[in-house]
Amino acid sequence: MRLNRRSAVRSLMAMVGASPLLGAGQGPAAGSGARPRTAAGPQAPDPLLEPVCVADFEPLAKAKLDKLAWDYLAGGSEEEVSLRDNRAAFDRIILRPRALVDVHKIDLSTELFGRRLDYPILLDPAGGKNCLHPDGENVVARAAAAARALHITNGGIDELVESGKGPVWWQVTTGGEFRNPQSIRKFVRRMEDQGCSGICFTVDIMHVSHRERNIRNKFDRTWGNTGVPKRDARGRLPRPANPERAGVYPSRSSPTPTWETVRELRAATKLPIVLKGILTAEAARRCVEYGASGILVSNHGGRQLDHVGGTIEALPEVVEAVQGRIPVLIDGGFRRGTDILKALALGAKAVCIARPYLYGLTAFGQRGVERVLELLRTELALDMGLAGAPNLAAVGRDLVRIRG
Repeated sequence: MRLNRRSAVRSLMAMVGASPLLGAGQGPAAGSGARPRTAAGPQAPDPLLEPVCVADFEPLAKAKLDKLAWDYLAGGSEEEVSLRDNRAAFDRIILRPRALVDVHKIDLSTELFGRRLDYPILLDPAGGKNCLHPDGENVVARAAAAARALHITNGGIDELVESGKGPVWWQVTTGGEFRNPQSIRKFVRRMEDQGCSGICFTVDIMHVSHRERNIRNKFDRTWGNTGVPKRDARGRLPRPANPERAGVYPSRSSPTPTWETVRELRAATKLPIVLKGILTAEAARRCVEYGASGILVSNHGGRQLDHVGGTIEALPEVVEAVQGRIPVLIDGGFRRGTDILKALALGAKAVCIARPYLYGLTAFGQRGVERVLELLRTELALDMGLAGAPNLAAVGRDLVRIRG
């Protein structure tokens, strides 16, 4: 029997399990390719189904945003070399597919810190979501819960966390939570009482970098939380009260966290602690030494220190350093199922995304976030099947080679 494209997609989704957009008893949903008929006849096609990959969401998001908001989302630091490297580095990794492996069923499930995940794709923390969509943090949290994806939040979603619909990790950076051991314990108790399932300690943002797009735009830092104001009839914005500026020498009123802070945080809680922003073997070994539960290889989306290379380039040395003692996660430039497959083959336990779901959020709200996850999940399943890997245990280093 000859399969058309729609039949092929349906067959694939049957292999990987029910889509989060195809809920039982809800009738045709986004993933079905059609809207229900009414007495007046079929409705117009759902525009959510027009994008066929993550990259297609990017221009849709850009068209909806003020230029300042777009640059806030899309930009990196200084020359944006690391931002470009995050994508370019994937092209140097080549897949080595296996032949004649039984792949009639594809299993994407994995276990992370004792919790079963349907697929190894997590939602990274991302600040300033209200600049992209009203109540963005809560909208993303609801999408993650609906798609059964682990979500790392910046806060502001207390009601959802307390509802137990998670799983949700909480991100902390260098704020007041780390003033002293007492403040660490107070913070941890609040997280535990709310039902948070993990802590993500981001360690690469001790100072805010020169993000030159924002500086040139005179972007007001408060707009990340409130949204860029509407322009007047002449296309002008209100005068920014706190614009980003160049040439401000870095200073802090109190010391920044150290490895001893990690030790104190570990002593204060049994929750998993993942250190985000690790790029070297030396730091990875210290993560193990000081009690981290896991590592997130990250260069902050190319938005902090520039010229550090793509994260996929740093992944092998970090994996080698920890020797399987703690799981290694990664983010940075992931846009395709093949990107995710390459990272898993190089030793990552799971992959985190940020800009892809933010494109979906901007273009379509909650449904856009869910659709981005669905497309990436489907691509990963298809690519695993074509590569001869029926489950994540079958994805190993022999599945890739590095050009040059």
